[in-house]
Amino acid sequence: GSLVAQPGGTSFSDTGLTESTSYTYEVSAVNGAGLESSRSAPVTGTTDADATAPTILSVTSSGNPEIVTIEFSEAVEQASATDPGNYSIDNGIAVLSASLAANSRTVVIGTTTHTLGIVYTLTVNDVRDRATIPNTIAPDTQVTYEFVAQLVISNVTAASGNSYQVAEPFQDGELVYTDRSYTYADVPPELVGSQYIMTANDDKLSSGASFLSFDVNQPVVVFVAHDDALAQKPAWMATFANTGLDVTVVEFTNKTFSLYRKQYPQGQIVLGGNVDTTANGNMYTVIVVPETSDPIDPPPAPTQLRVL
Repeated sequence: GSLVAQPGGTSFSDTGLTESTSYTYEVSAVNGAGLESSRSAPVTGTTDADATAPTILSVTSSGNPEIVTIEFSEAVEQASATDPGNYSIDNGIAVLSASLAANSRTVVIGTTTHTLGIVYTLTVNDVRDRATIPNTIAPDTQVTYEFVAQLVISNVTAASGNSYQVAEPFQDGELVYTDRSYTYADVPPELVGSQYIMTANDDKLSSGASFLSFDVNQPVVVFVAHDDALAQKPAWMATFANTGLDVTVVEFTNKTFSLYRKQYPQGQIVLGGNVDTTANGNMYTVIVVPETSDPIDPPPAPTQLRVL
């Protein structure tokens, strides 16, 4: 007697049912005037037993070096999923605890401290699903992963003394500057969600090799969005590569900014001023991503070269 669905066509798939259980359905039709027919004769169907063992969809460790998150393909049993003894990690990592999230598919394990740049292998045994007759994950199921540290940008300082601040996410509609109401549009999908530095547009006539400095806690790729209205780029940008990507700054009219990139190690980063001339234009902005998640890989070096 319960309404299950109102599909627009002549077929419907019911999901999220219990295994080995009979369900009875009745169907009515509704015409264009909203008039409903009487119900059809009841039809009964029985779901199959669950014979599929759980698998691992993903393993991640990000931000906290003592946390690993495991995403299973289906809901798993509380007792086996929260047993730390069912998980092991190589390279000296000890598993200390395991907890099951409310969705019954995500397990968070507490560990000793991970290190950047190391590929770890997680091995899982004896985790069962919630079937009437539980199915157990394949013995010694293994997945590799790397720890990704949370990027921290700090000590942002501009020689002008104007206010600069770290913001996120880099996406359409976000403010570009600390001293203007201009917003971003047409943000490249590769960079959506990144952290960025809101500069001050009053510094658009800044110059010199050392103007903006900030610290990063890990190797990064720095993207500089520079106003296309300034055809001559400052000398310090000669070491930056043009990505071929653009972002729009919505001012009184839309302005196109080209994106340039350069890799930097952990530590202090120093960028120069906006122009090498007195030409007008908007101040650049800065987008920063961890080197390990660089969304734009440079092309491979050419091989098999021939002299003709």
